[in-house]
Order: sequence, then C-alpha cells, then structure tokens
Amino acid sequence: MLASKFSLLIVAFIFISTVSCTKEEEKPKVRVVEKVDDNSVKINETKNIMIETVEEKNFAVELEFNGRITVPEKDISSVSARVTGRIESLTQSVGDKVTKGQVLGYLWSADLASAGEEYEIAKKEGGSLLSLTEKKLRSLGVEPSEVSNGKTIFAIRSPLTGVILDKKLNTGSTVNVGDIILTVGKIGTLQFVGDFPPEQAIKVKKGMKVAFDDVPTLTATIENVSPISDPTTHLVKIRASFVSQPGQEIPQESFLKAHIVLSELPALVFPIKSIIAKSDGDYAFISDVGDTKIFKRVKIDITSRNSKQVAVNSANFPKKSFKVISDGALLINDSLEEGEKD
Repeated sequence: MLASKFSLLIVAFIFISTVSCTKEEEKPKVRVVEKVDDNSVKINETKNIMIETVEEKNFAVELEFNGRITVPEKDISSVSARVTGRIESLTQSVGDKVTKGQVLGYLWSADLASAGEEYEIAKKEGGSLLSLTEKKLRSLGVEPSEVSNGKTIFAIRSPLTGVILDKKLNTGSTVNVGDIILTVGKIGTLQFVGDFPPEQAIKVKKGMKVAFDDVPTLTATIENVSPISDPTTHLVKIRASFVSQPGQEIPQESFLKAHIVLSELPALVFPIKSIIAKSDGDYAFISDVGDTKIFKRVKIDITSRNSKQVAVNSANFPKKSFKVISDGALLINDSLEEGEKD
C-alpha cells in the first residue's frame, strides 16, 4: 500500500515537472542583443539601449571653453575709506542688490568727528569758514547734513544702484585712507570672461556669438580678444558682453561652460555617445540596409566634433539617413570583442 502511494507521488511529480518545462518552452527568454557575426548584432528589444537617426545636415564647428559671468570693469565702483577709522557695522552681503545712496554700514573716525566739530563751529560763526568746512566734509565722504554735535559714526553709502560683488572688510576692521571696503557693480550689463590657448584664440573674432550650455536663453557677443597671452597661464583672455533678459536672474560671478560657433559644414551628424574609439580608428553601430534590427560595426571618418555630436565624412555612405546605436554602444562593442552574447 505504501509503495503504491509513493508511486503515485512520483507520477504526480513527473507530471508537474513536465507541465512546468512545457510552460518554460512556450515562453523562451528573449535576448535583448543577439550576436549575428563578429561585427554585427541584432537588437530584439531596446531596453537600456537608445537608437537615434543620423542625417546629413549642417554641423556647427565650435570652440568650447569655460569662463565666468561678471560685471564689466567700467560698471564697477569701489567703496573706499577716505579716512582712518574702524568699521562699526556692514549690513550688506555679497550678492545683495543696493540702490545709489543706500547705507551699507557705519564707520567710526576721529578725523570725521574733528571735521564735524569744525563744521559746527563754522555754522555759528558763518562767513567763508563755513564753505571751507563743508568742502572738507564732502572730501571725506560725508554730507554736512549728516553732522551733529558729538557725532563720531558716519554712514558708508553705495555709489551706484547695483549688486555687492565683493566684501573686502568686516565689522570691527581697522581701515586706512584708500582701503577698499566693498565693491559694487551695476545690474543689467554683464560680461563673460574666458581664456583660450593662443592657437585657438586666433580663430576668435570680435562680433562672434557665444552660447551657454547651462543657460540656453543667453547669448553674448565677443567684444575683445587680448592681443597677448597671460605670462603666467599662457592663455589669451576674451571678453563678451550681453544684457540679461527682463526678469531673468543671473547670479554674479557664475562659472559657465560656453561655446563659439566658428562655421557650419554639411556632414552626417552622429550623436557623441554612438562613437566607439578604438586603437585603429573610430567606429559606430549602423543599421543594416535590409534589416533595421541588424546593426553593423562600421569604421567612420570624423572630420569635426563638439561636446554632443560629431561630423562624419559622408563619402563612404550611399544612404544619407539611417539609424545608429547611441546609449549602449560601448557595452555592446565590449561584448562583441569578448565573444559574449547579451
């Protein structure tokens, strides 16, 4: 009886196993990428793989460089100490917007206090002495209307409407005549400053347009290319000017990646991610003429490149529009070279 039950269990197990195997056979696992030969693959699914279209069109030949947005020197004004003294307070920080005449802080000065006392005496006596003491106060950066008996602390005011670019000193700092306390720059007119190696700088001309990858709504125009390179960095400085759009906030002293379009040329334009760099040249996986799922690794002749695309000589391509593998191309290439199948 026990043997009979065991036999039934074996039969049931074999039946279940057979059914399971049949189900697995009915749903075979699909390979995402299947090797066709040593240079070709078949794309069965596009999971984690991007396929893009290559077409013949104008390719922008660019110079790429890094730089920073700042205020032109002509629109920068420094707030300097006209007397010896001590900063009692500074109420503004770098990046704060200010208006002309706005109080930025306060300065204590024995010299100012003395000039104020002279002015108070002259007011009582009148005559030419009053005019002289008023002139002296203004030369020290103080309006006579600010002076009152015994006053020893005087306001530090903004020379223009703009933004605080730099803060050289802080509350409690001792100042001497000529020391820069703050730097203020005008809002609106901005400048982009960058550096080029001399061999690239000779291609940059006044009037060329500058575009920014991180702020695509901005454009600038080259205003100046230095005639000499910096003796320390051996780079040539360029300056480009532009005006920010109404309502558009642009942080001062922002470092940005930029590019200048030098020219345009007709070419087959490939996405940069589709390029496979090998020791004997550059390659890409290009769709087969007869089957759009088959991609063949083909050697290409790159004539120019930028950060996103490359220009390829179209002479060796009878078709001027086809598909290429971009995302995933490098991994597929590695698998082919290792003789593996994904």
